[in-house]
Amino acid sequence: MLNSPGYHDVSDADLLSAVARADDGALRELHARYAPHLYALARYAHPADAQRYVQDAFVAIAQQAHRHTRTKLDARVWIIVMAQRSMSGHASIG
Repeated sequence: MLNSPGYHDVSDADLLSAVARADDGALRELHARYAPHLYALARYAHPADAQRYVQDAFVAIAQQAHRHTRTKLDARVWIIVMAQRSMSGHASIG
């Protein structure tokens, strides 16, 4: 997936804020940045259903994006933690 136009220079934290405001372009950009990494993580933990786990992780990230601002975590760390929790069935942080 190609990066979304207009979001190339936007920080991950700002993208999460935009996702919290239901900005689909921001979510597409986060997907472009993180899907390959999360897919590798999912393939390690859930080889048969990796794609579904990545989709579920992005749903959790989108639904919980508003919580990122309440944490002191770097956006990249928060995204990875959310994905890991989603893949293990515990998708909430912040």
